[in-house]
Amino acid sequence: ISALAIAYSALTLAGMFVFGRDAWLRHGEVFSLVFGTLGRFAPVGWSRDRLVLRPFGAGLIESRPVSVSMVAFVLLLLASVLYDGLIGTGEWSLLESAVQARFPGVGSLAIKTMGLIASWLVFLGAYLAICAVMSLAAAGRPSPRDVARSFALTLVPIAIGYHVAHYLVF
Repeated sequence: ISALAIAYSALTLAGMFVFGRDAWLRHGEVFSLVFGTLGRFAPVGWSRDRLVLRPFGAGLIESRPVSVSMVAFVLLLLASVLYDGLIGTGEWSLLESAVQARFPGVGSLAIKTMGLIASWLVFLGAYLAICAVMSLAAAGRPSPRDVARSFALTLVPIAIGYHVAHYLVF
């Protein structure tokens, strides 16, 4: 664990050196992104260098659509906790055993990594398909991409609920 912590610290310091501290922490450092995204739901926030009280979720309301990478990131937050629940089931154990029997050289970590990526891609595909249907229903205005960017942050409360429900026992 210490080697991973040192490597992650080195990566973070290098990222801040190359891209600038604020840019790296805002757009590249994963823990800042996760906690910053989830923190938008909080009833407190910053405005003009002072702490303000606000309704829950008010920080999720954006005046402009979020970036495409933020759409992908929010869907990863949602997919990862559901995937974590999936790998604890008997069905996952059966699938993993079947994959290892078919491909003997593939280890459990590789299978779980591919499963996480596949889970995220399924969520992303389903979300983009729904956004395309919404755009079609509105005669193509806004575009499916704009719909996806406009509604991505509405999934954050769902991700928070899944995380709380899943990890409450810990």
